[in-house]
Amino acid sequence: MGWKIHQMDVKKTLLNDMIEEDVYIEYLEGFDTFNKESHVCRLKRVMYGLKQATRVWYTKSNIYFTWLGFTESEVDANLYQLWLKVDC
Repeated sequence: MGWKIHQMDVKKTLLNDMIEEDVYIEYLEGFDTFNKESHVCRLKRVMYGLKQATRVWYTKSNIYFTWLGFTESEVDANLYQLWLKVDC
């Protein structure tokens, strides 16, 4: 059939994406909180282990792929297709 197929494996995909909602985590044990137990950290970026991490990555990549002209597969939301018109 002459189809060309390309596959990507993206490493570190969940790092450095911005979080659009407020997420707070407690300090790790041993971290100096100046004797205040109520201190927490507000995350500005995604980190591994967050439920929101994959959603943020998927939303960002979906916007980018559709901007490039790809269409999302009806069968698998992680499969994108690009149909090119070829003159024979």
